[in-house]
Amino acid sequence: MTDRDRVGRTALAELLETGGLCGARLCTRVAARASKFPTIVQRNIFLEYELSAFPAVAGMGVGFPAGVLEEYAVTNRAFLQGATGLAIQAAMSNDPFAKDHEAYVNARSDRDPDWVEYDVSGDEIEKTPFVFFRSPSRHRTIRSRSQINQVCQLLAVAPSAEFAILLRALVDSGPIVLYRVGVAHHRGPGWRRLLISHLCKSATLLALTWIGSIEFARVIEASEAFYGTRADAPGALYSLSLDVNGGQLSALDVECPYLFRVKSSSHRSEPFRAYLDLLVSTGHIDVNAAHWLSHFCTRTIDSGDRKSALSVSVHHLKHRLMGEPRGRAKAYLHLEALRGAASGAHEA
Repeated sequence: MTDRDRVGRTALAELLETGGLCGARLCTRVAARASKFPTIVQRNIFLEYELSAFPAVAGMGVGFPAGVLEEYAVTNRAFLQGATGLAIQAAMSNDPFAKDHEAYVNARSDRDPDWVEYDVSGDEIEKTPFVFFRSPSRHRTIRSRSQINQVCQLLAVAPSAEFAILLRALVDSGPIVLYRVGVAHHRGPGWRRLLISHLCKSATLLALTWIGSIEFARVIEASEAFYGTRADAPGALYSLSLDVNGGQLSALDVECPYLFRVKSSSHRSEPFRAYLDLLVSTGHIDVNAAHWLSHFCTRTIDSGDRKSALSVSVHHLKHRLMGEPRGRAKAYLHLEALRGAASGAHEA
């Protein structure tokens, strides 16, 4: 994506507002923040929503293709010298795996984007970003308790810490993937968010049992039904998001379903509606939130002059099973700004 492909700040704000993704003021601010980044991130923008009766934006982020930020650092790209780039560099200097990278050659573990994220409150977007670090390649797949101890050492927490005990319980049932570790010093010097990925249904239910939240098993079963229809894209089906402070768990969320595991967007809508109906029937989400999510399952929003468009899709949902507010659901919408909208693009 070149600068000629960039969707301008004003056009992006108008597309966000036309699609009803947020209020006019926040649309302007989301577009303004996105415009501070290189054009290439317009392929990967996300908005994070709290799923109350009226879904509210709680975060935004942009994704750099794997390796691009490292390339920018090596080539001293001008972006990293501006205020936004300097804030990202400051966040990236807190890599918990820095010493491991000095001692070992860690191949890039996957081709997924590197995300830069911001909290959103009301119409305000936090200026300080937080980033997720790739785990060392030799620790990406954890198969033993000794590996867990090594990871604990890298993260400067005791092997007896609560989250380490949970990891040992999971590893006892099979390998797990340490997908990313998020660091945000403005959330506290000891705060970490560990994303444990590539879990099967039984391992996810084990985690629910471990934290005493088995009543949320219906969420997992509903996701299993969604995947059972036409899941044909390989990758994680369930992930755990663990918020850790000084080794103690402060929150645990389950991420599921990942809608893009169904390759064809046209085949997602019906099973996703069935999934949402079950969550409404069990009281996990509000019926209005379900209608809203179904509306944004997969759609394209055109600008009035049809010179640009915004591709929108529900990426995944996230369910808070431990910590406050317990039972909260979030949705992550993936956005791709498209310059030169195709004649067939439409809002539907």
